[in-house]
Amino acid sequence: MNFIDTLSVIQEATLMRKSLPILFALVLVGCGKSPVSEPTPPPITDPRHAVQLLVFGAGYCDVCKAKFPQIESLLAQLPAAARKNVNVQIYVTSGDPASVPPDQTLADYYKSKYFASANGTQPDGWRWKTFKKYGLGRDVPAAVVLDAGGNVLQKYIAGDTTFMPEAIAGFIKSQVMGR
Repeated sequence: MNFIDTLSVIQEATLMRKSLPILFALVLVGCGKSPVSEPTPPPITDPRHAVQLLVFGAGYCDVCKAKFPQIESLLAQLPAAARKNVNVQIYVTSGDPASVPPDQTLADYYKSKYFASANGTQPDGWRWKTFKKYGLGRDVPAAVVLDAGGNVLQKYIAGDTTFMPEAIAGFIKSQVMGR
């Protein structure tokens, strides 16, 4: 390889390195992805409520579909004044099958079928952004209880001995009774 050939290879490598970010952005846009960030979800905390219960489920999760109505039923047993201090938000992490990204239609359907009294619902950002934020393990169902300021009071991760509707409702009751 002579000097001219070496110089040509260096110039091509430099051009490729400079073009790579532009090429990557074009591929993202071409795939329907946008390099622009996702819309910001509504704030989780609500100062009108003493506690926030964030419950995470998925379209494929049969355990979620069985346990969410149990939590709803137990919370319904709270006195009305205490129940008003609880803000329940349902997050749907994925569809059915799990490779399907969640959307608002799925989240609304999930709420109507499995936790109709929830204050709100939304799809969790693709790849479980809110779920991961609270360090809730690797599977659903899961839940986190927050105080009015958004501080974590209690986490419930997936599992027969860790995600128990009675324990979740009991903890919430201990936080809201007498307020």
